[in-house]
Amino acid sequence: MSIVIAVPSHPIFEPLLTNAEDVCKSIGARLLRGTEQECSTWLARHVADVALVTPFGYARESLKTDLRIVPVNALTLDALTYTGSIYLHKNSFAANAREARCVSPAKEDFLMMMGAAVLSEKFDLELTVEKEQGSVSDLFRAGYDAVLDYGFDSAAEIALDISDEWSDYFGELLPVAVWACRPEEVPETIGEILSAFRNPDEPVTRDIEEAEHHGTTAQRIGVVSTAWNDEVEEALQRTIELLFYWQFIPSVAATKLWMRDVVERL
Repeated sequence: MSIVIAVPSHPIFEPLLTNAEDVCKSIGARLLRGTEQECSTWLARHVADVALVTPFGYARESLKTDLRIVPVNALTLDALTYTGSIYLHKNSFAANAREARCVSPAKEDFLMMMGAAVLSEKFDLELTVEKEQGSVSDLFRAGYDAVLDYGFDSAAEIALDISDEWSDYFGELLPVAVWACRPEEVPETIGEILSAFRNPDEPVTRDIEEAEHHGTTAQRIGVVSTAWNDEVEEALQRTIELLFYWQFIPSVAATKLWMRDVVERL
């Protein structure tokens, strides 16, 4: 089967890709691995026929070309998941602060973009986000007020969980990745193929329990999910609307689904 499927190489996407190599070999498909930005670009430029993309990648490219979401699996975060964190310098935020200097080693990645956006929205801050490598402590010593990065550094004094802040502020889950395709270039079995990428022995949802941080815990629980359902579709559309509100995209893209939506919604 001569189709090309592009997937991001970052480990946060692995729950959707456990069997990707084996499945592609068995059907004769080509698997491309790259950054999340490369995956959406490859899809837009006809290098790939299907790609695992972020909501930003889908929204940006679907405004330029005809794409469909394949409604089989998605990566979503609900409440505390330790997938990404916002670290705040304890001496940087005065009560009347209106500006903050932020940094992220992965500034262009969707989760970091959303972390910065929700920090700005929730705390009414005007953020300048720069890209630089280094540990949290090193970046604080370099003069930054906030650091955004993947995972969770328990040594940091003040740490906010990106997905938890999102759920607290917007009251819904955060979609991180969905499957998108060029509808004229994929087989009718594409849903079954992409479903087979996920390990069927792994649970669709995984509960995350809060660990103690400097001796305290609020006993919060979050969920990392690979399910696709109506709630995910609604959260995706809401996220795309926020991307427009924050001026990441020039207009609101519709969440058009493979084998369902023939024309754009009005």
